[in-house]
Amino acid sequence: MKNLLGIYNPKFTSPKYYSFKGSRKEVLEHLRQEAKRKRRDSRLTKGLPDNVHSIDENLHQAKLVTIASFKINEMGLEQLLDLLNQHGELKYAVEEIAVETTTTIKEVKKALNITDTDIASYFGYSSLASYANASRKKFIEKGIIHIFDKINNQNG
Repeated sequence: MKNLLGIYNPKFTSPKYYSFKGSRKEVLEHLRQEAKRKRRDSRLTKGLPDNVHSIDENLHQAKLVTIASFKINEMGLEQLLDLLNQHGELKYAVEEIAVETTTTIKEVKKALNITDTDIASYFGYSSLASYANASRKKFIEKGIIHIFDKINNQNG
């Protein structure tokens, strides 16, 4: 099972609204870019210079506005979330999302009582041998697994 992280706004709970999905590294980079964007927008809105790395903390109470960009690049996931959530109305949360299944084609065939011969005929192969040697076989099986899981998740 491959897990990705998703950034979402907890205000949208039904269904959860994910604005970004990716690996931990990708999510971290996305949050860093978001922090820098918010920092720049806040500075410009308040008439503060954006061309300096850090601003004196006495000029503004929000840490996001005064922090240096290189410090944003050094922050971990939890620190970035805290920094972003302390500034502005939009709040962020991160959770793991399972995107791939652990179901195997063998389990699907057993549950549906089908064979490779059946799959070959469903996808227009002339024989079991042509399906067994097909370069697209792994993609067909992966698609069958995803459809099977999608149907089971809706009903279960």
